[in-house]
Amino acid sequence: MDGRTRRAAMRTGICMALIWALSAPAAVFGQETAPTDDSSGADSEGWAESWLDDFEFFGLIRIRPELHSNADFTSSTNDHADYVGQKARFGFEKSFRTYYTLRVSVQDSRVWGGAPGSDSGASTANADSNDSLDLDEAWLGWQGSGAFSVRLGRQHLQFGDSRLVSASDWSNVGRSFDALRLSATTSFWQGDLWGAVLAEEDSDFGANNTGVGNANPSGVSLSCNDSGTSCTVSASTPREIDDAYFAGFHNSFFWGAHLLTDLYYLGVYRKYIQSSTPTYTIPGAEITTEDRSRQRDNLHTAGLRLTNRTENGRAVIPFDWTAEAAWQTGTTGRERDASWDYLGQSVILAGIDGVPLNNADGSQRTARVYKEKEVYRAWAAAADIGLSLFERALRIGAEGAVGSGDPNRNDGTYATFTGLFGSAHEHLGQADLISWQNVRAGSVNLTLRSDDWGMLRLSYWEFYKHRRQDAWYAANGSALSGLSTESSANARYTTQTASDGTVSTPVAQLGRMLYREYDILYVLSFDNVVLAAGYSFMLGGDALRNEIDGVYENPATRRPRFEPRSDFAFLSFQYSF
Repeated sequence: MDGRTRRAAMRTGICMALIWALSAPAAVFGQETAPTDDSSGADSEGWAESWLDDFEFFGLIRIRPELHSNADFTSSTNDHADYVGQKARFGFEKSFRTYYTLRVSVQDSRVWGGAPGSDSGASTANADSNDSLDLDEAWLGWQGSGAFSVRLGRQHLQFGDSRLVSASDWSNVGRSFDALRLSATTSFWQGDLWGAVLAEEDSDFGANNTGVGNANPSGVSLSCNDSGTSCTVSASTPREIDDAYFAGFHNSFFWGAHLLTDLYYLGVYRKYIQSSTPTYTIPGAEITTEDRSRQRDNLHTAGLRLTNRTENGRAVIPFDWTAEAAWQTGTTGRERDASWDYLGQSVILAGIDGVPLNNADGSQRTARVYKEKEVYRAWAAAADIGLSLFERALRIGAEGAVGSGDPNRNDGTYATFTGLFGSAHEHLGQADLISWQNVRAGSVNLTLRSDDWGMLRLSYWEFYKHRRQDAWYAANGSALSGLSTESSANARYTTQTASDGTVSTPVAQLGRMLYREYDILYVLSFDNVVLAAGYSFMLGGDALRNEIDGVYENPATRRPRFEPRSDFAFLSFQYSF
């Protein structure tokens, strides 16, 4: 039995188990809820009323103009952006047969004017408009008579302070998971066990074709010049994604009114990447299943969270605090040259009859003798404390966070922390310029609250690199290479240039400060309406200036391009029911 057949058999078994799990409660409890023949006639007259008794409609609409100016701190790039984002969501939730709940919601997310129906801009036409309507939630739940419950389908997952798993409500799109979730609750413990499919390379036998996987076609995107006469074609979906899964086990322990403890495990598992060329470049060589450009990628995260905010996110005393730490291990699926092989021992590759293989430039092709598997070894920590005064009308707080960075991205250890599916907006400044990766951040803040006048929050942040050699990582986790000083090979004394052209700057020339951020946020809630306005002002640091201006690379011949100021502002209107 090959790998694909085994996976198919495993999925069939899982499906059969789910069908049994959902049908078994109906068989057990159906006798208590099924109507008798004698009462069916009388019940039919009030069937519509009884059905609507447990029917709940909900929805929201949010309109948010935003302004982003000079997010890369570079004066030579045109990165000013201002737009109006809109999110509209409508759904229903229905409870039936005592133990079952069905919840379905659809969401439309768009930028005003971003998807006109035609080239003429007539938004009422629908010839070429993008599909912005999608399922936000669609799940079936079963709640037993005890503490156990099951939820199956597209759903939101959010735990703790949302640092690692979040529904990302601030985003104009948000985040949902196609998952099976098992939950149990007692007076002192709540546990959640889930498994989700992040990516699927196999299409079904109908019209649902997947867009991921090396073997599947992908849509294309065009990057064109201003006149549209020259365009670069690229795949819309990254080719390195095949099957990917997300599983976790989150436990909350309630130790009374002053302590809550969270223990959790989060696992992300990605299938190997099939190589597009054979391992050995010889005449007649074929690509086999063993020809892989990357092996299985398994990332394991274990974490601990402690807090005294036990009453709906608030402490019962004026002093509140939260502390969280997480550790990551696993294998990336990549092989690196052995870090302990300082001699760099290699052999000449030979083809048929011992004839050496040559590179395109005519040089002999060689391979390192010793390799090692690249492993995850990363960590992160965060803390948030505050003191509330005048019956919680005033809160003075401080917050800090550290996400590990990688001092040498060419060795066998991946030491940059991965932020998984968290939200940085609530914890690393409202401008969303950074993630919980290779960062050392600190903040002081002041919050004023009034039942009549809303909430006003003032914050000051400082962001530094945890490891100067590593990159600056955006809010979505992508490395912003070329915008800050880096040294991927951990060059200690002189500049090093790798075979692929990557330049590593000496560590002594690397900056550490990324930027400072000043935030102001005002929120006013009344009835079902939430009005919010915010402004952020950022000042770039030496890690950005030294790279953008090329301070150590012939500064006399380079034009200064570093612009230290960056701005962000928004105005939000939301109505929900």
